Amino acid sequence: MMSKNRCPKCNTEYSKNAHFCPNCGFDLTTLTANNKFSKWRKYCLITIFCIILGISLYMIVETNISYHQVVYQPYDNSEYKGMYGANITDELTNDYIVGAILLCISFLGIGCCILKGVKKSKKIKLSILVLLQIFLGVILITNVKLVHQFSLSSSSLGSTYTKKALDGTIWRYSYFENKKNQDDDDGDYKNQIPKDISSYLNKYSHVFLKFNSDGTLGVNVNPYWRDADDTAYQNSQNDNYRTVGTWNVESNGKVNIDWSEADTRAYEYETVKVKKKHHKKHHKKYKYEQRLTPQYTDSYGDPDTSLPRYFPGDNIQGNVEFGVEVLKINNVILRKPNYNGTVTN
Repeated sequence: MMSKNRCPKCNTEYSKNAHFCPNCGFDLTTLTANNKFSKWRKYCLITIFCIILGISLYMIVETNISYHQVVYQPYDNSEYKGMYGANITDELTNDYIVGAILLCISFLGIGCCILKGVKKSKKIKLSILVLLQIFLGVILITNVKLVHQFSLSSSSLGSTYTKKALDGTIWRYSYFENKKNQDDDDGDYKNQIPKDISSYLNKYSHVFLKFNSDGTLGVNVNPYWRDADDTAYQNSQNDNYRTVGTWNVESNGKVNIDWSEADTRAYEYETVKVKKKHHKKHHKKYKYEQRLTPQYTDSYGDPDTSLPRYFPGDNIQGNVEFGVEVLKINNVILRKPNYNGTVTN
């Protein structure tokens, strides 16, 4: 049954082709003009809100992509390369919140425009809009909780994810701290970089750590094997490394790296024939001793005693803060090497 046309002034019915109200003489042609203007304004508002909707969806989707760039580390062109943990998530959270607010506003505006032409009570219309906003809120919160986990810290991501993220990966550790009291008895083989030779500082600082599936830690260091960075990194990729420590992930996502006593094997104990300082004629002139002997030679062909005996750094323990090309474990930064063993600053 079609709705009847009634005069807005006296509520009298009028025919479809009438120009004036038969009762009060009201000019009915103005209603057609107003209706046309009302429809035009309605479509303009819907268009504007649709544009806002598109912007909000773009921001939310872009935030999702950025998050996955960080967590799953698949892209090389991410703007978050040198960032990790809260440095990333704070920015992502802000973008996500702005996108979520715009999304709610756009749906509210579109809903109002559509419901305006529906002949229902204001209470029903308001209830529909409120339910729509609640539905959107649930979706957005669920997305944050299940998809983003906006933390990028292993304490929130959990042990399973953390172990999977580290398993089989290679990271460059550019940190060297001289260990005290690690020289041999004579003090000849120093566990340190010679501080008077500045060129050694960079030469010995790059350590490549490989997190093996069996919980062992493989290490390549330039120049303990007399390798450049690219060769040392290639050796790590080809499983040509020294297994010098262990790593494991606790139930709360905390990572433990144990390599404080990892011997570089730059020196080995060898049996050496040594002449006695004082001996009697009927006694032997020589004796055999176990001495720590350099395994490498320097550029002059002499035994190289400048190499440290132990790998640098103490045990590393703490929650991982993930980034695209950076990991941070309790203030220790590990960087993802490029194809030639270098890293992005």
